Amino acid sequence: MKASWDEAPFKIWLDIIKGYPDMRKWVAHKKSIPVEIMEILAGDADDRVRFIVAAKNRHPGQLKLANDSGSSVRIG
Repeated sequence: MKASWDEAPFKIWLDIIKGYPDMRKWVAHKKSIPVEIMEILAGDADDRVRFIVAAKNRHPGQLKLANDSGSSVRIG
């Protein structure tokens, strides 16, 4: 699906997650988000957003989601 690979500059992703909090899950699903956006989303209050980031094959190890408070996130 092409839409999941659409790229945007870091500032656009940041503007979306800060200005439209209900879009954080959508952003987390994107395959092309920068590592810095994944780091922000890894600290999100919504465990569903953290789960999506944890399930990514390319997230950086320093996100430390294996110790997350949400059990579904740790499994992700």
